[in-house]
Amino acid sequence: MEQAVPHDEEFLDSHRMERLLRCSPSKLYRLRKSGAIPCVLVGGRYLYPKKFFTQEVIRSIVQEDPSKRFDSYGS
Repeated sequence: MEQAVPHDEEFLDSHRMERLLRCSPSKLYRLRKSGAIPCVLVGGRYLYPKKFFTQEVIRSIVQEDPSKRFDSYGS
């Protein structure tokens, strides 16, 4: 299922997400694969919606709260 992405949306690339979350590339991969963070794949690169990542959300991601997932497995 494809999602429409607003044209004015700002995105962070993987490198900036690693710095923001203070995590390794493999940790970011695991967060993405588990559905813990939202992302889109564009031209072989993963991009993450900037406005989503507030301090509260970052804290919950780092603590790996399973109730905050963005895939069908969290339901």
